[in-house]
Amino acid sequence: MSSNTLIEILRKGEAFLAQKLVASPRLEAQLIFAHFLNLRRIDLFLQPDRPLNPIELETLREALKKKAAGFPTAHILGVKDFYGRTFSVSADVLIPRPETEELVEHVLKEIKETMHIADLGAGSGCIGLTLALELKAPHVALIDISAPALAEAN
Repeated sequence: MSSNTLIEILRKGEAFLAQKLVASPRLEAQLIFAHFLNLRRIDLFLQPDRPLNPIELETLREALKKKAAGFPTAHILGVKDFYGRTFSVSADVLIPRPETEELVEHVLKEIKETMHIADLGAGSGCIGLTLALELKAPHVALIDISAPALAEAN
């Protein structure tokens, strides 16, 4: 087995993150590898002998170094799932949290239909856009003082 196979490099990545005391090093490595190799996590184990090319190796190396340095995984990946949808995130916005999904659930229980939604301090737009899509609201306004944050909202 070549030392540049997917499973070998994944194991090295896990060991590196564990050595750097990253919480859940196996999960973090799998998330990073799956994202940057455009695979599902299960595919990491279904294609163990897949060779990795130099560009893939360098991309993974840089992502693992960022994770070891303490960067949030969502910022490394540039995306975060929220309420069944994927949102762009960067250091310019807060990372959507599970507690925020609970807020959306609460709003959806209380409001059955609406014509307008305004999300003040929108950041990634995950709250306003999710509510607009779930409630089929024809109008949504995402408002934020930060232009870079609004650029993330999609």
